Amino acid sequence: MSTKVGAVPGMLAVINEYQSKASGADIAFKMGEKARRGGTLGKAKLGYLNVIDSSEGRQIRTVGLDPIGPLRQARVRALRHRQLHPQ
Repeated sequence: MSTKVGAVPGMLAVINEYQSKASGADIAFKMGEKARRGGTLGKAKLGYLNVIDSSEGRQIRTVGLDPIGPLRQARVRALRHRQLHPQ
């Protein structure tokens, strides 16, 4: 009986590994398709905004310039300077 009980966790581990690899391949494919269509992957960098543009009845998620981006960048630079050079 101990061999049957010991086999179940091994089988579950094999099934989990298969599902993990299949999910990873699916996500990689979908991210590649999104990039191929011109979509952005992830959050926009400092100074930019994630924007949703509606065109021909479809939503297109892209990146646009942040109107107050230069102010945010200046604030980050000031904070970094203050951390590097405390008074």
